[in-house]
Amino acid sequence: MDKKSIDFPHPVLTEYSNDFNDSLFSISINYDKADAKNIYLKIEVELQCDGIKDMLSCGKADIFARITCNRTFLRKVYKLEYANVNTISIPKQEVCDEIDIECFITATDDNDSYRLEEFNHNYFGDATFKLKKGDMVASEPGHKIKLDTILEKNASGVVIITYDRDISYAQVNFATKDGSNTKTLDYITIILPEKEYLSYQELRNKRYLKVGTVRFMQASIVLPAIVEGLGKLRYEEEYEEEPGDEIPVQYNGTIWADSIYKALKERGIEDILTCGKSDYELANLILGNVVGDAISELLYKAKEFSTVRWEGDDE
Repeated sequence: MDKKSIDFPHPVLTEYSNDFNDSLFSISINYDKADAKNIYLKIEVELQCDGIKDMLSCGKADIFARITCNRTFLRKVYKLEYANVNTISIPKQEVCDEIDIECFITATDDNDSYRLEEFNHNYFGDATFKLKKGDMVASEPGHKIKLDTILEKNASGVVIITYDRDISYAQVNFATKDGSNTKTLDYITIILPEKEYLSYQELRNKRYLKVGTVRFMQASIVLPAIVEGLGKLRYEEEYEEEPGDEIPVQYNGTIWADSIYKALKERGIEDILTCGKSDYELANLILGNVVGDAISELLYKAKEFSTVRWEGDDE
């Protein structure tokens, strides 16, 4: 519902009204991490209104975040703390494509004489209002978040996908610290033939095609490249431990290598040689269980496809 068209019987702090003077209610949302089952978001509340702050500190109001997904009909409400950074978890299996996040502040008790100093006196003078438990006292515009954008951040700084008109098969290049190969640009660069690249871009950009394909593409294109990159880093570390000649190629110190090490450290992996996990397992960990997500997406697409009537069914 468009909040611009809502009229409340009492002053409400929103960006669409002038009910309050010199006041603000907004939120910032940052991607935290993802694991095999959940996506995690950090929500921080910004509130400039001493009257509503007092209501929150006295337990007369609460802050909530409502998460909805039109594709899956998810509708969940999370209680937030004003003074803290709030981390909320959203089950992957309950969302698809994009989610809407809206935050609001509501009263926890009835109040027959609701009045704050921040009310716009040009509008309300010294009037008081009746406030019922659950009534909204502040709301913010809301945010839409593309889930593929969140999940692709796991590979940020690692892989670039481009094309070359002169090749017939996909290639992958790994940047080295000496920067001798300018094509790699300090990243893992996957180079597709032009035709395949155009198909890849169509799958990424067309809404009706990208739903249920983003993670599948990551599993089939990006995951193998990171697996190979981890193998190169492991070999390099093992080689350094052996006495002898200087390593002819050095990957450690590139953006892609540093990004992989940072992503693993954030997930509790300090040493790739002694962690006990394979390159495949580590790559899947970096990409937030892209294998599991890809299987779920493929099943979703298969079920969707099975509901389509085959041409000639009525013949």
